[in-house]
Amino acid sequence: MATQTRLRIHQSAGDSIFKAIIFIVLLFCTVITLLPVINVIFVSFTSTSEQVQFADSFLHFPRVWVIDNYRYLLGGSQLWRAMLISITRTILGTVLALILSTLTAYPLSRLELPGKNLIMFVFFFTMVFSAGTIPTYLAVRNYGLIDTFWAFLLPMAMSTYNMIIIRTYFHSLPHELEEAATIDGCSDIGVMIRIIIPLSTPVFASVGLFYAVQYWNSWFDSILYIRSRSLWPLQLYLREIINTASVADIGLDSDASLVKPTANALTCAMIVFTAMPIIIVYPFVQKYFVKGIMIGAVKG
Repeated sequence: MATQTRLRIHQSAGDSIFKAIIFIVLLFCTVITLLPVINVIFVSFTSTSEQVQFADSFLHFPRVWVIDNYRYLLGGSQLWRAMLISITRTILGTVLALILSTLTAYPLSRLELPGKNLIMFVFFFTMVFSAGTIPTYLAVRNYGLIDTFWAFLLPMAMSTYNMIIIRTYFHSLPHELEEAATIDGCSDIGVMIRIIIPLSTPVFASVGLFYAVQYWNSWFDSILYIRSRSLWPLQLYLREIINTASVADIGLDSDASLVKPTANALTCAMIVFTAMPIIIVYPFVQKYFVKGIMIGAVKG
């Protein structure tokens, strides 16, 4: 019976001290990052009377966990309309952005594309020197997108950075697969649909998450392009709650029997409610996330 020998690497005192310092720094960063998140969750489940009693406490663990703040928040019809707009925007925007990024990245990943370097330089130039807010607004206005749902989708329809990640991933795939498919009679579109796309699930999941978070969290474009309150997304509705600092002016039509929460509690409940969809989606794409980014960033 063969014996197994474990090799133990001896660490010097300097290495141990360095690792201990790194651990302490990372632990400190984790604590100061999680404390505000934990505080928001605690406040969102704290009753109004208890919040008034412990108003000076930075981090107060609720004595009694209540959901009255969420019941009051979810009772507003405008909230659900804003939620529907944000979900629709995120889904349609992510699909549109992935389609445009794929259709751009695939030709640029082909070695035989004429002028590929010049085209890539043009795309890269837009990453370094953007037009700015005013020229972008004028372009959106001239195309007639102001106060329309298209203003949510088209201005952010493709990210050059994400396109380059997809292009690099396509370039890392074995070129022999494309040659074999071409010999079998596949066109360029057929190669992309039948060969490249089925092999690119990791990078699509990663980049799709990037696009989804971008569309979900975006609110500044709503301020610029949207005039009608009926087209407000969830993030702009959250901004209105934070800026108004009053539950009387945010258009909630909740049950009159519920005690009106404080502005701070309503804000915290809204933050938790807004962050939940992305938190729920992330575990389903997490297994593809690291693989897609690493392969898409460095040619393997």
